[in-house]
Amino acid sequence: MVGTHATKTLTISNFSSSSMLTVSVGTLGGPFVIYYPGGYSIRPGWSLQLMISFTPSQAGTVSQNLIMTSSDPSHPRMSVQIVGNGSKPSASR
Repeated sequence: MVGTHATKTLTISNFSSSSMLTVSVGTLGGPFVIYYPGGYSIRPGWSLQLMISFTPSQAGTVSQNLIMTSSDPSHPRMSVQIVGNGSKPSASR
């Protein structure tokens, strides 16, 4: 809802049994905020949870791409679409 705040979690996992995964997380703009963007090292078998906040200032759908780079040779660059929908508050009678 416009003017309110919602937070969701994005999980990044290292499914390797032996290699450390290094991930660099970009930033988002406008109504989205990533808490603690930057670089991370994820141990084998562990996960990282990123908190993403959405605070719309107007009604409508907003989408942005979050770009991440990693030490994984199979996925050196990843893009995740982040989508939020701001709705108008309902009129009270």
